[in-house]
Amino acid sequence: MNDPKASDDDVITPGGPRPAGQVHSVGPDQKVRRDAGDNYHIVSKEGETGESQAVPPEDLVPTPGGYRPKSLIHAVEPGHVLRMAGGRILMVNAAGQVVTDFGPVLLRPRTEIRRVLAANVAPTRRVPPPGPIQAPGLRDHWITFAGWQNQGPPITMFSTTWVVPPAPRTNNGQLIYLFNGMTNAAYIYQPVLQWGQSPIGGGNFWAIASWYVDGPKGKAFHSSLVPVKPGDTVVGVITLTGNSASLGKYNYNCQFQGIPNASLAMENIDTLDWCCQTLEAYRLKEPSDYPNTDDTEFGNIEIRINAAAPPLNWTAVPEGVSDCGQHTVVASNANPNGRVDIFYRSAPEPIVARRVSGVSSASDRVHVFTTDAQGGVYYNRWSQTDSWLGNWYRLADPSYGDGFTVPPGSPLTSLSRFQGHIDLFTVGRDGGIYGTGWDQNDGWAGDWYRVTDPSYGDQFTVPPGSPITAVSRYPEHLDLFVVGRDGGVYTTWWDQKGDWPGQWDRITDPGYGDQFTVDPGTPVVAVSRFKEHLDLFVVGRGGGVYGTSWDESTSWAGHWYRVTDPGYGDQFTVPPGSPITALSRFREHLDLFVVGRDGGIYCTWWDQNGNWPNRWYRL
Repeated sequence: MNDPKASDDDVITPGGPRPAGQVHSVGPDQKVRRDAGDNYHIVSKEGETGESQAVPPEDLVPTPGGYRPKSLIHAVEPGHVLRMAGGRILMVNAAGQVVTDFGPVLLRPRTEIRRVLAANVAPTRRVPPPGPIQAPGLRDHWITFAGWQNQGPPITMFSTTWVVPPAPRTNNGQLIYLFNGMTNAAYIYQPVLQWGQSPIGGGNFWAIASWYVDGPKGKAFHSSLVPVKPGDTVVGVITLTGNSASLGKYNYNCQFQGIPNASLAMENIDTLDWCCQTLEAYRLKEPSDYPNTDDTEFGNIEIRINAAAPPLNWTAVPEGVSDCGQHTVVASNANPNGRVDIFYRSAPEPIVARRVSGVSSASDRVHVFTTDAQGGVYYNRWSQTDSWLGNWYRLADPSYGDGFTVPPGSPLTSLSRFQGHIDLFTVGRDGGIYGTGWDQNDGWAGDWYRVTDPSYGDQFTVPPGSPITAVSRYPEHLDLFVVGRDGGVYTTWWDQKGDWPGQWDRITDPGYGDQFTVDPGTPVVAVSRFKEHLDLFVVGRGGGVYGTSWDESTSWAGHWYRVTDPGYGDQFTVPPGSPITALSRFREHLDLFVVGRDGGIYCTWWDQNGNWPNRWYRL
């Protein structure tokens, strides 16, 4: 039997007819999750860690009112009006003729009605798996904003002026929306400035359009998209143009002043009673994906109720995203000429550092790392195309009360296992070893994971401030080394095939009564002359230089040998705790360098053809 309720665009499901664009496949390793805004997402099933990775269906796209299926997004042609009539959404031309019937108005139970932004201020937190395999860094949806609630008669005009900001320094496929908007309990009406590719077009340039976006599950409508340039002044205006007092319905027009084809007129909708100034963003991977400026000033704000200018009290909402310091400041509640400033990042502050480390992730890119006086971990980046970033950016983790800090001046160890990837390690305030990472496809991970060993009561800790040594013998593998609280030299590893093993192994020598120890905090140097081999060096408690090795065929050597020089009465010693530098110019050769007790710089070498020369030469 044919279902009389089904249209040509509908498909028949076990629950009845519905649009084909609202029917989605869920894989065997996926499940369906409903968020706080009644949006549905297909996500991967939880793993052993209890974490999951959001996987929106392919046809969900980000509008300036949140994600929704492409099939629910519609263009309103210039010169046409969007009209609610007879319970349906109609596009009407200048002659009053219906051009397109977009279907029924979505009726919402009273329990479901909520402000459209409620689904957007709870940002997407994409949780990365443990270890160096990364997930995207910065969060999506409404990032930061200010709002004002009208308690009086309907607003008749709301306008805001701002300057199109500079382009971002980096382009990673990000989508940025900036707007002044008006909402009621169910939908938002807004003149929008965008950067990036949105569902209605765009690219690596700024463009404007007006939008009407219904709440969760609803449709979205937009005007034409009109390109603009950095430095252009735009004025977003929403005007009440008429009403049906007996029905409690109103007509509005949304436009960018003086710019044709970017307006969107609405008829017979509920009154719009809440105003906002908003930054919304999607697919950002690093802070430099935001505009290359500190902030955008939403100025000349004016709200009218008939001829009156009501007193305003803008509220900057504190629950927004602040993963790189994004925030909103209400600079003036004047009406007219009010101002709200939206900041893309924290105000730059001079970094007073005790040490700095760096790594190159590609031939045209350098990353440097340091800590500030409070122990926050910061980074800066240079690339051949855009030089240094304008600010230092903090590598924070919001799951920590302090955003994750270490003792100020702590060593930061970084390495690049392959082009476009960085792993970063440090010792936390609790003595745990922590790591994070960056990938050119996803940006910074957004969290600091701990490398633990559950066989220790404290999960394995070392003295805070201890240096960590990291080496990669091949792209899918990492080896870490550190000196423990007992002075033993410890190691663990990560491998793409097996992740972290959950253990820290001590590298011992039974020939020593204490199995071989050094002063806690002593740096360990490791070098891989070839894929299947590691050489390790450290300064012992008495100041001697000691070495050991690992080979894939034999594992650890089981003893620590001393690199001596019989020309010295003490066989050559340096201050305990001294760092050693080791390098391999070719696989059969090693060179060592260290500072002696007299402050001189000394070197020696090992060669497969002649072993150690038993000499330390002063340079």
